[in-house]
Amino acid sequence: MAETPGTAGSGAAAANGYTTSNAHGKKDGVCVMCGIKVGAFLATTCDEGVIHNECVAAYRRKIIERCAHCDQPLAKNRTIIKKDGKDVKLHPECLDDYRAGRKWEPPAMTGMVRKMAVGRSKWCGSKNWKDRFFVINQATKALVYYASEEAYRTGQNMKNMAAITDATRLVTKPTKFIHPQATNPSTQLIVVFKEGGQDLRLLFECKDWKEKDEWQRVLSCYIKDIDNPLDLEEKYNK
Repeated sequence: MAETPGTAGSGAAAANGYTTSNAHGKKDGVCVMCGIKVGAFLATTCDEGVIHNECVAAYRRKIIERCAHCDQPLAKNRTIIKKDGKDVKLHPECLDDYRAGRKWEPPAMTGMVRKMAVGRSKWCGSKNWKDRFFVINQATKALVYYASEEAYRTGQNMKNMAAITDATRLVTKPTKFIHPQATNPSTQLIVVFKEGGQDLRLLFECKDWKEKDEWQRVLSCYIKDIDNPLDLEEKYNK
């Protein structure tokens, strides 16, 4: 489905063709994504009507056009070819690999990054910043981190990780309303991931905006739900 920009009214925020009002809560109607009555479940509104909060990620993915080879969002610069009588939309740089049947592999990345404790332990203070060596690649299936690069290179156990699943979200412009320790959207990112049925938030800080852009580019190849409007809800600041 083609990307269609939303028409946001007063007090609304639009991103990637998805418009949501600030009036989150209980609503009437049928969810435009799953077709189930909203009923007592929390919901919001999109361009097509009401939608369960839990369905927002799938809805956003449905309305954003993606490359048939790398599954990344398409911009205006695209190539369209015919296959089995249907249009196949691709990034120009993905065309040769797609025609050759080569499988796309997401990029890998490693590096020292300053991270905030994600609150797994009650003994961690609210301002527990530490330098960690981060690793992400096709084999890890998660954003994992080690005490140091040496620990990683010598095969020591990782310190912990942020699991990457369909429920994982990436926040590219963190503010204190999303995370109380977020101070600089130019250098910081937040990965919101599920653990034990709860949302945990990994806030990490790069040395400059260039490094942040590189991490953001790589993470977006693994995390499909980016800058979800629901992450601006007050409940994620508690």
